[in-house]
Amino acid sequence: MIDVDRELEQDESTSAGTEWVEFVDRVETFCKLSDGFDESEITVTHDSATHCVRISGAHENSIDTSPVSETIDGDVEWRSSGRYLVLSFPL
Repeated sequence: MIDVDRELEQDESTSAGTEWVEFVDRVETFCKLSDGFDESEITVTHDSATHCVRISGAHENSIDTSPVSETIDGDVEWRSSGRYLVLSFPL
């Protein structure tokens, strides 16, 4: 099992959303959020036409899904892990 917090802390230089990790049933990437963010203050949506996940609300960001657009099948799912927002798509 991968400890997401530990893995992400080890490579702080990685830009959010630039690397997708493929698992058997999903692909994932992450976005670092500000300290003390509240999950209820953000909205995560996927726009398949522009190949982009948009994070809006207290934290604004967009993540390019072009590298995985051919393999994803379904809606974006998300969860927080420490200061990170983990984005996941089923395969």
